[in-house]
Amino acid sequence: MLFINLNIGLGVKLNNDTLRVVKVALYYSRVLYNHSRYRDAIIFCEELITLLQGYEEVPINSLYFVLSESYRMVSDREEAVLNMEKVLEDVKGLDTSEIADAHLELALAYYKIGNFPKAQEHAKKAIVLSPKGSALSLQCQAILASELVDSECKKKLYRIEKKARRQKYTWVANNILLTFADQEDLNENKIKLYDKVIETSSRGYNHIRAT
Repeated sequence: MLFINLNIGLGVKLNNDTLRVVKVALYYSRVLYNHSRYRDAIIFCEELITLLQGYEEVPINSLYFVLSESYRMVSDREEAVLNMEKVLEDVKGLDTSEIADAHLELALAYYKIGNFPKAQEHAKKAIVLSPKGSALSLQCQAILASELVDSECKKKLYRIEKKARRQKYTWVANNILLTFADQEDLNENKIKLYDKVIETSSRGYNHIRAT
């Protein structure tokens, strides 16, 4: 693990050299996440947040974002929700797409823990902020399909999965397959669904949910 001593104290404005070091540290937090080193990312982000809390020059919400994503990927959904809510407490410095991403992450986390009203609330907010027909919009539509009765829900999810696959939004299509797999008993069909997710998943950052 990388430890950083920035030699700063509370109330001291960060100089340009220190800000450059902070920028590298923020980048490194994302590198850890992108290389699936989720537990290292959690430790690193928490240490950095403690060190940098209170400095207005530092986009601390970007650390909370990586921290939340990392907690979700190790299936600690309560911490994932807690830290992503902190991102939205102060959206200063975030653009519209980043705010939409934060709402999507919360929608996925709440959906997984079974809090469907909160999942739908954040999915609706993300749709408003995202381009029509985008991957994010389709994923949120899939979450909102849970409002429908079982048969209608499945029909809509199948339609969204096909559209996502056509548009090469693989992570959206695979999230829907994981939802179908969740509804199956341990049988051949469940294994086939998992196999298809593994076969079509690509490396790199995405919003595919932790099982």
